[in-house]
Amino acid sequence: MDPRGTRLQIIFLASLAPMALLAAAFGLGTFTVLRQVHADLDQVASAVAQSHAERAVIASFAARATVRWLTGLGLFWVVGSATLVIQVLAYRRFSRRITRAAARAQRILTGEEEVDVRDLPIRDPLDRLEQKLEELGGEIRERRRRLESETRHQQLGAQIQQALAMSESEAEVLAVTERVLERGVATARGSLLLADSSRAHMHTIISPSDPCGVCPVESPSRCPAVRAGRTVIYPSSSDLDACPRLQGRPGGPCSAACVPVTIMGHAVGVLHVVGEDGAPPVSELLPLEVLTRHLGVRIGMIRTLETAQLQAERDPLTGLLNRRTLTARVTEIMAAGRTFSFAMLDLDHFKRLNDTAGHEVGDQALRRFAQVITRTLRPTDVIARYGGEEFAAVLPDCNEQNALVALDRVRQALAASCARALGPTFTVSVGVATSVHGDMSIDDLILNADRAMYEAKRAGRDRVVIAGCGAPAPVVVADASPVARLTLAPAADRAREPG
Repeated sequence: MDPRGTRLQIIFLASLAPMALLAAAFGLGTFTVLRQVHADLDQVASAVAQSHAERAVIASFAARATVRWLTGLGLFWVVGSATLVIQVLAYRRFSRRITRAAARAQRILTGEEEVDVRDLPIRDPLDRLEQKLEELGGEIRERRRRLESETRHQQLGAQIQQALAMSESEAEVLAVTERVLERGVATARGSLLLADSSRAHMHTIISPSDPCGVCPVESPSRCPAVRAGRTVIYPSSSDLDACPRLQGRPGGPCSAACVPVTIMGHAVGVLHVVGEDGAPPVSELLPLEVLTRHLGVRIGMIRTLETAQLQAERDPLTGLLNRRTLTARVTEIMAAGRTFSFAMLDLDHFKRLNDTAGHEVGDQALRRFAQVITRTLRPTDVIARYGGEEFAAVLPDCNEQNALVALDRVRQALAASCARALGPTFTVSVGVATSVHGDMSIDDLILNADRAMYEAKRAGRDRVVIAGCGAPAPVVVADASPVARLTLAPAADRAREPG
């Protein structure tokens, strides 16, 4: 039996106990009084009776009193017994109704029975109790469905967070997002749009296969969901207050839900999902919001880390690698045993340029040279600002002659850039040292390139010089161009000269 029904029966039986005790006390009291009255009458009869007639009258009175008391006592017990029988019958009917109502409520809770309580007839309070129990069962069943849905969404959020935590770049984050959309949302009807670094233009990052799901919004400022910073639902594209970009879709009228993507406190994107006209994808809102929240947090974290790493690796003025990063890259190349050329490049008369034209013009000259050398050398070459007006370049898998040609192209490209641009003209002196399969340390390599660069300055600047291998004097080699005069400098220490 159901425990709740057993408890109800115990409570009902306990309610009968006081009545039974009261009936027993009343019967015992009546019997005691009756005996006392009978004894008193006998004493009176013995004391005052002087004749047979008087004794007979008294005896008749006592007999009548006895009959009356016995009759009352009998009636009491009959009424009490009838009451007890009625209560027992009522208890049996009541307990059956309660047990049946509890069993039905249990079936409704477990989903074995569906019922519309509004259609049930109400005949008595027990029917009303049964109806209330069924209403309560419906509310509990609905609450259970909501809790199950929230649990599923929490599990989805945990899975999304774990998957995104393993992503080390924005491309990996977007790949995870696309997989989530494929599993949790109709990907044929959904798209993800993010703003570029300027936050002036929106680009479709994840495209739907259905053209109806493509959102043509051009910038974040034109997206109502991004401007509002909250989810926006459009039941129908034909409504007056619908987003104008929902109209004219290839599939005709539609509904839509737009969930903004917030990165580092700024709404810079939107997750756009469309549905049938008049039936917006409301059931998908919670998983969409969970996805966009974790997506924005992870992208913001990756961008913060990339910015910090960029600031640690790059020179803020030119955008080139800094000296520490250059040393690390050279160490990696040398550890691999690769042949490479190392070049030191110094802008000629830079101090005089700063003093005469100002530091702003000097900064422009540094940025211009950084752009020229980046455009001229290979993408695989490592270029860095070494300090002040000095730059360094590492050319992997490049011998002396190839390095001469490449670095002389840089010199010529700088001359052409200065000729085209307004402002003062400046040149560059270059010293080159080559490492063959790690035959020298990094300090010796830098020292040789630095000596060759100062040899180029002493030779007249605006040229490329290769570090020699102990030659007593510079050795003139064939010019690589009509302008450059390439020499081979000895490795001996030489006095450093300014600019």
